[in-house]
Amino acid sequence: MLFDPKAVVVAAAFLAAKVEDAMADVRYLQEGTERMQAPVPQQEIITAELSLLQGVDYDLLCFHPYKAVLALTEDLRTFLKSEKGQTLVLQHQRPISGQDLKPIYDKAREILEQIIIYSSDLTLLFSPGPIGLASLIVAQEEILEQADKEEGATNAPPPKIDFHGYVQQRFPEQQQAQQASSSSLLQTLPDLCQRVKALLTYAAEQKRNSADTMVQLKQIHKKLKKVRAWGASSSSEGGKKSKKKKRNKEEASDGHATFKSVPHKESPPTPTSSNKRNDPATTNDDDAAFMAPQSKRVKTETA
Repeated sequence: MLFDPKAVVVAAAFLAAKVEDAMADVRYLQEGTERMQAPVPQQEIITAELSLLQGVDYDLLCFHPYKAVLALTEDLRTFLKSEKGQTLVLQHQRPISGQDLKPIYDKAREILEQIIIYSSDLTLLFSPGPIGLASLIVAQEEILEQADKEEGATNAPPPKIDFHGYVQQRFPEQQQAQQASSSSLLQTLPDLCQRVKALLTYAAEQKRNSADTMVQLKQIHKKLKKVRAWGASSSSEGGKKSKKKKRNKEEASDGHATFKSVPHKESPPTPTSSNKRNDPATTNDDDAAFMAPQSKRVKTETA
């Protein structure tokens, strides 16, 4: 592993904020990682951002299913009011309006959030249009199931829309062109809807086991810190060296203070041949006057 995954995730969020023109200060990102007990310094975020830009070859144009869901909902609102569109609406006595489509739209947005968060390859295997259409179909199925469970409710039943008929009648030319290449949207929709349902089940399990997932992520992070080969290791080694130097200085200062606090007792020198001049018995008067303290020398000169 060449890059710290934790730093790459934060750098991706930082870069996405720039792309979507919702600039976020890198200091806030660092503070957020510290609150999550997974700190990432500012310098590592900036370094990972540059590596991420090189990895995507500076191609920052992204197509998300959110706009596809919004466009499909707006087109449904107008098309279902036509003569052909009215035949596609079931279990609804009056003409459908935009307010009737709002619960389906909101539920589809929630499903898309789960797809973006928990899907590893779904957004890479299918284009945003089919993903948005499949999310609308699954959202309608969940709303109808919830309405069946609440049969005693006084609210009007939600409309049931034939999305397959909508695709056939609304985009006939595209369907004819796709049938020639055996890649029709109607052929891929059932499989895509099954994938979305399986993903929602997986997301619900992950939410229930979020605490266990955090424990596993922390264990994985500890293992990655031991075997990582990215550039942050050099900075960490430099930090360890500086900490070691600081600790050595503190130990040296503590030892010096201890040395000063202990009183030093000097043992009396033993008379030897080298210090016979210090012995009053072996020195003459001039030497004794010179070696005496200042007060004694003053008295001797006065005398």
